Amino acid sequence: MRDDELKSLLEAEQKSALGFLGGDLSDARKKAMDYYLGEPFGNEVKGRSQVVSTDVADTVEWILPALMKMFMAGDDVVSFLPQGAEDEEGAKQATEYNNWIFLQDNDGFRVLYSMFKDALLQRTGACKVYPEFDEKEELDDFLNVPDDQYSVMALQKEEENAKTQEEYTRRKWTLDDKILWYLKEHTEEQGPPDPMTGMPAMLHSGVWCRTKKSMKVCVVPVPPEELLISKRAKGDIDETSYMAHRAQKTASELIEAGYSKAKIKNLGGDEANTDQEKIARLKGIDEDPTGDKATSNEAMRLIWVTEAYPRVDYDDDGVAEMRRVVHAGQGTEILDNEEWDGPRPFAVITPIIVPHRLVGLSIADQTMEFQLLKSTLWRQILDNLYLVNNPVKYIDPGAVDIDDILQPRVGGIVRPPADGTFRADGIVPIETQFAAAASFPMLQYIDEVKADRTGVTKYNQGSDADSLNKTASGMSMIMGASQQRIELIARTFAEGVKRIFMLQNYYIRRYPELAKRSIRLRNKQWVEMDPGSWGGDFDLTINVGLGTGNKDQMLGHLQTIALAQKEIVAMQQGVEGPLVTGENIYNALSKIVENSGFKNAEEFFTDPTPKPGQPPPQPKEPPPNPDMIKVQAQIEGDKAKLKMEGQKMQMEQQGKAQAAQADQQTKQADAQLKQQTMMKDFELKREIALMEFQLKEKLAVMEFGLKEKLAGVDAMLKAENAERDGEIRQSVAEQGIAIKAQQAKAAAKNKPAGKNA
Repeated sequence: MRDDELKSLLEAEQKSALGFLGGDLSDARKKAMDYYLGEPFGNEVKGRSQVVSTDVADTVEWILPALMKMFMAGDDVVSFLPQGAEDEEGAKQATEYNNWIFLQDNDGFRVLYSMFKDALLQRTGACKVYPEFDEKEELDDFLNVPDDQYSVMALQKEEENAKTQEEYTRRKWTLDDKILWYLKEHTEEQGPPDPMTGMPAMLHSGVWCRTKKSMKVCVVPVPPEELLISKRAKGDIDETSYMAHRAQKTASELIEAGYSKAKIKNLGGDEANTDQEKIARLKGIDEDPTGDKATSNEAMRLIWVTEAYPRVDYDDDGVAEMRRVVHAGQGTEILDNEEWDGPRPFAVITPIIVPHRLVGLSIADQTMEFQLLKSTLWRQILDNLYLVNNPVKYIDPGAVDIDDILQPRVGGIVRPPADGTFRADGIVPIETQFAAAASFPMLQYIDEVKADRTGVTKYNQGSDADSLNKTASGMSMIMGASQQRIELIARTFAEGVKRIFMLQNYYIRRYPELAKRSIRLRNKQWVEMDPGSWGGDFDLTINVGLGTGNKDQMLGHLQTIALAQKEIVAMQQGVEGPLVTGENIYNALSKIVENSGFKNAEEFFTDPTPKPGQPPPQPKEPPPNPDMIKVQAQIEGDKAKLKMEGQKMQMEQQGKAQAAQADQQTKQADAQLKQQTMMKDFELKREIALMEFQLKEKLAVMEFGLKEKLAGVDAMLKAENAERDGEIRQSVAEQGIAIKAQQAKAAAKNKPAGKNA
């Protein structure tokens, strides 16, 4: 198919699509939005009451909390069921991961809130589910690393690359070389000499690099006027011939998405936003809802972009295939054109299904009539009150000052005319009968019809002052009947929520290598999620909140179930079955926790289900027959009685034998004690005598040795004294000789010289 043929086909499908720039659906949506916002009807009369009832807004806002509670009250919005026993763990991980993506990666509450409110108000609510890919460079730099460390580092990177290649080959994934480690930068330089060898060492510096790819599944609500659907659509959006998302994007966003700057620059100029639905929604907050003001900032220029999913015979084989075509601008400039083998990335809901139509009816469609009727009655009631309180008057201009009558004031003064001829009969009020009382039953009747049609009553709103006077069973019937309407809407919405999670699971199963990651679950444990290892297909079930009834009713039912389980456990003597198991009890307790307003049951009770790798619990043998238990107990009692009598006789005989044996043992012990006492006395005397002999011997030896030592000391002292006496005598003799010599020498000096001559 040529591009011009494809453009013509896309233009024709877009212009004929439901809700594209006008048409009955667009007018109905605009009208519903005006009623929701309480806008005037256009039939107001100047000077009369212009009050507007808000039945559409009240009804929508009362239904919405009940729906949100049904879907968001539990831990999981949806759950996946395995097809076989081998898929049990995979289904559990799929449940955890998809709910985590919806509630953590995306603002799941706001998505459902916007989607549900659009459906209740404007017939359809929609959201778009699509993958968003991201690439980041992961860097591992190194500086001045020696040869040996660099070799180890290079080996580690090679091992990581080998493991990556092996995993991609085993799982048949497409391997991009960029995800493997490679040297982005590398330099070598000589370092200081090695102290051992004296040779200079080589130092390496550089950066290891690889591309880290990831994927995020995005879930975003789509305004009703932006979703284009073929008029021939009947229910299955994957089978219809055309579906598209048409929205305004900036030139910067398109360039960031990968489109060339030159192509974006050549796209047509801004197109005025003449969509009446959007204008009605922006009324009161946007001073220029018909279009965005011109801007000189080229990057922020708004461009209409349509992401279309048509079924066309593009390859001319006679069979229409689905394609994804992105075109933009005032014309149809094709930016992307590819074959699409998956489901369309949209989920669409409608509150009241009309068979064989994708777009059904809304709660606003069922309520706008009553808003107009109630507003009309209110205005007439108020106008009647205005006339009763301030009636029309007959005035004689010649009797009063007409200006005072035209400006009535409480306690005001009416002046006479200029000539002073005032007459009291010049002011005659024209009586208006008060008829508002007859209108109040009509207002009540309108509310009753609206409640029957929408399911929103005063009783489930909690605003009926006479509710306490109703019987409990009657109130339960009224609330149950109204609740059924809301539950039916919830059931239809559940199909749209189911498709959201089906699309999420489709993308993480299609790109498992990019969806792998660790997430933190409610039990505060980090779990590795690997969609590629789940295997098999799963059934998707919607866990619509708490089921039927309100929380008090559910708690009552659950407590009854818990009491029944308690009695059965006592009867079967354990929680191993066959009627009630530990897992059954945990499920009942977890539901009680949820209905009590808590999110995580594992904060209060432990799940008895075996974790992966743990052996399953051994089944307990069934309890025996109670009659058999009684017979066995009687037999055991008789056996015990006979055994006790035998034991008694045996104990008496043993006692007598033990007494005789004890007497004999006592006598033997006395004899042995006497013998031992005598032996101990003899040994003690012998030891004492030996000790006395040894002591005397030691004393004699010590005395002899002491005498010898004293004799030696005496001889030594005598010898020393004799030696000292000899030395003293010799010293005295020597000193006498010296003295005599000195005297002779002195005498010689003193002798006269004559005599000498």
